[in-house]
Amino acid sequence: MNVVSTTVLLGWLAMLFGLPMISACGAAADSVDALQLSGMPRIGMPAADPGVLRVSTINPRYFTDGSGNAIYLTGSHTWTGLIDRGPTDPPSHFDFPRYLNLLENSNHNFVRLWSRHVTRYSSYGMDVLYGAPLPWVRSGPGTALDGKPRFNLEQFDEEYFSRLRSRVTAAREKGIFVSVMLFGGSVEISEWAGNPFNRQNNINAIDGDLNGDGKGDTQLIPLPVGVDAIQKAYVRKVIDTLSDLENVLFEISNESEYRSLAWQSQLISYIKDYQSERIDGIRRKQHPIGITAFIDLRKARRLKRRCELTKTVLDDEPKQWCRQSIDLRLRISQRLQSPQCLGLVSSLADREAMLQVL
Repeated sequence: MNVVSTTVLLGWLAMLFGLPMISACGAAADSVDALQLSGMPRIGMPAADPGVLRVSTINPRYFTDGSGNAIYLTGSHTWTGLIDRGPTDPPSHFDFPRYLNLLENSNHNFVRLWSRHVTRYSSYGMDVLYGAPLPWVRSGPGTALDGKPRFNLEQFDEEYFSRLRSRVTAAREKGIFVSVMLFGGSVEISEWAGNPFNRQNNINAIDGDLNGDGKGDTQLIPLPVGVDAIQKAYVRKVIDTLSDLENVLFEISNESEYRSLAWQSQLISYIKDYQSERIDGIRRKQHPIGITAFIDLRKARRLKRRCELTKTVLDDEPKQWCRQSIDLRLRISQRLQSPQCLGLVSSLADREAMLQVL
């Protein structure tokens, strides 16, 4: 099984955006005992029937599921947990039940489900790779760049959403929380020939490459014509597929460019409005929503605007999480005693990245 060897140690620790540099009030712990904080009844694993994660009112550095206990999440992830990927076309099916058994036997309770909307990877590794299924049907007419029927971006592939629900449900039965990735970040842009929003890959006249440089602009504001409506329809479909399940967190996009923050921020606002009945009058479960670290974080650090935008999201409704690059660890460890550590948000850590709950 192709499971990444990285074990995600997700300690919930306080960090604060909106400053010239990100400051921190904690670091990843190697054990549950090391995470004990005064004021919390205990640090524990979620119940077999976990509630929706929320920021603890006792200590906002931590998530709780309403049980009164802080929730300590730990897990291992793999890239093919939702969309199959491999050197054959179609790619071989991932053994998800076996994967869940591995997590359960390792006492893990957290996993990320990757959703990278690419059908063919030409420069991602040593071999050409193929990915399927994707959220939209391939009905044609016409042939896409990979030789298969073009996508209809106005019609969902129910196989994709059935798989999504069944896997989140299966994880729930084992007491496992799932971070559901909505978009696939910079690789969706760089592997543009395999992206459904490439004008040669869909029947809807959607051209996601505004400047014609061979890379998509579907994660930048302003979005190309028609893209916003399709993206939000897809986001609503994901939410509605999972809205009754408690073990869900939403992740906007994995490692997009720093320029995507405005796009990610407006999606966070949209999702919170949709979950909170402000769009269609239907109130849904309030699942946490997160922003992932930028692929070009060092460049992003030089832009004060990045923090200003994030602070806008934080000040509005401070209940999201954000994943930060691993090279912040030393910087974070040096700032543990900073007076700016206000304990307003929670953080997650793994060997590849730091994550925050905003």
